Amino acid sequence: MSDSVEQHDDIQALFRGFGRNWPWALFCYLSLGPEPSRNREFLRTLPHALGNGDRPTSVAEVDKHRDDMAFDATFNVAFTYGGLSKLGIAADILSTFPQEYIQGMRKRARVNHDYGRSAPECWEHPWRDGSVDLWVGVYTRSDEVRERQRQRLAAHLATYGMRIDGVDLPQLITAGDTPVWIDDPACQPEASQPMEHFGFGDGLSNPPIKGLSYSGKSNAGGRIDAKGEWQPLAAGEFLYGYLDEIGEVPEGPAPSGIGCNGSYLVLRKLSQDVDAFRSYVAAQAELNDIGADTLATKLVGRSRSAEPLVPRRSEDRNDFMYSDDKLGMACPLGAHLRRTNPRDSLGFQSLLVDRHRILRRGIPYGNLVPRERAMSEVNPLDLGTDGSAPYPGQGLIFLALNVDICRQFEFVQSQWINFGNDLNQGSDRDPIGGARDPERPENNRMVILSDTEDGIVLCPEIPSFVETRGGDYFFLPGRQVYAAIAEGRFS
Repeated sequence: MSDSVEQHDDIQALFRGFGRNWPWALFCYLSLGPEPSRNREFLRTLPHALGNGDRPTSVAEVDKHRDDMAFDATFNVAFTYGGLSKLGIAADILSTFPQEYIQGMRKRARVNHDYGRSAPECWEHPWRDGSVDLWVGVYTRSDEVRERQRQRLAAHLATYGMRIDGVDLPQLITAGDTPVWIDDPACQPEASQPMEHFGFGDGLSNPPIKGLSYSGKSNAGGRIDAKGEWQPLAAGEFLYGYLDEIGEVPEGPAPSGIGCNGSYLVLRKLSQDVDAFRSYVAAQAELNDIGADTLATKLVGRSRSAEPLVPRRSEDRNDFMYSDDKLGMACPLGAHLRRTNPRDSLGFQSLLVDRHRILRRGIPYGNLVPRERAMSEVNPLDLGTDGSAPYPGQGLIFLALNVDICRQFEFVQSQWINFGNDLNQGSDRDPIGGARDPERPENNRMVILSDTEDGIVLCPEIPSFVETRGGDYFFLPGRQVYAAIAEGRFS
């Protein structure tokens, strides 16, 4: 048994990512019908309908066609537990899937701190009622191709009397000529830098996976060995059928073949309140007599151009560690990026962090909001479920791949983002992604050590910048398993 990925042709392409090559995405959330045989027939014919042969796109295919402009669309498929149930998979097999996957994200709301305006009863349709069975993720080279694939999918669904319960149209965004700085024009990101809506470069800190990284690419951001060097993480942390970081094959659903080259996809639609973020940062910066963009970088943990706040060791912007910044003077211990990936902050190289890593494949939705403009001027606002307040029209479709939802995604969400004791933050929440506790407002703060006369910068009563709008846990099977499910071999 190996800890290195070998079967690139059997792994869905989402594991590789799409980025600049296929920057437009179409996410369709589908409900299957009551007849398992009919649903399996739909799966068998779906790849042909989208012009992709007989299975979802593989890692091997996107590697081969990365520069082939004629290869203009890819697609991936993943199933909720409810979706697998409607495909006629035997009950004794379904029962072997992990409990958190079986329960789904709605029932795991307490673990993930989804309450208040992020509670499931406030989520968008179709996530509110848990009706999503299937995620179809299409990535294309242009908006026109995306629309073509959308029409193909709609026609195919009509043939089977099925419906699209919901659609998102996210796409890669770059700074371009849109000013996103608050008070320091010199911090404007590079025009071509992929970014998120608060104005920071994004997508640089994914862990390298053994056997899946490009040849010659730096392993920076992986695990740290005893010599202080970067190494790729074992494939078994992200894919079934491989050895993990402790030399074991993760226990998966039975029979073992159904998990082979598969993983779990965590999908969360997260709104971003750019108005609130800029307003709060500007007000606190004035109170503390520091620059607003400087304060923003302290909250996030990187510069707007995605430079680390501690010295990097090479030309790679992901090649840095926190060992020389143990007190968080350069990059605060409570900064968003340091909390979500502490690297060597917890000691013992990165041993206490390695088993909680996730592979992120998030992609923004909505348009960038230029500085000194309001969100309502750029994106339409949708009323909340109770009609009392508008929801922002932009945010992030957060996608994460991991083989153990509880140990990886849910641990990061509950322990590092919403409980900061591991990083000496007590009950203080993550300043960017943390849930806000109305009953304990003292936890909605961040203390930043500084070299100012007072020694600290205190950011109290941080409002909600990010709120959950929906999502679920999906099983992303290997391509052979996809075909086997469609053929009824697990029934």
